[in-house]
Formats: sequence, structure tokens, C-alpha cells
Amino acid sequence: MAITKEAEKLISQLENSPEGRKHGRDARAYAVDNWKIHTGEWEKPDGWKDPYAKLDKASKAKPKTTKAKAKK
Repeated sequence: MAITKEAEKLISQLENSPEGRKHGRDARAYAVDNWKIHTGEWEKPDGWKDPYAKLDKASKAKPKTTKAKAKK
């Protein structure tokens, strides 16, 4: 199964996060493995915390609105 651009973006964020950096050169494998668990492709191990939960919320943030112009 191919990874979409949005999924790739989230995987890269986790790979470069402090949690991913703990795994050194295996950070990419760690991020992809967690993605497969997150999407349900693999079964969740006991005690697993979803690192993508907060990244999903951050990526779905509402766009900022423009400020109203001041009246003269």
C-alpha cells in the first residue's frame, strides 16, 4: 500500500521529533511502524500510545482568518 503525501508528512514529523530522534538511524523505521499500527494495518501492542494522535490534530488546525481592516 502506498503512503499518501499527507501520511508522508506526518511520518516525517514523527521521524524528526524528539521521540523519533531517540531511535537514531532507525527513526524512519520507528515512524513507519507506528504509522502502520495507527492505521490498523498492524495490531496494537499492549501499552502502546499513539504518537500520531497529537500530530493529526495539529495538521487539521483551522486556517487563520485575515484581520479586519481598521476604519478611518
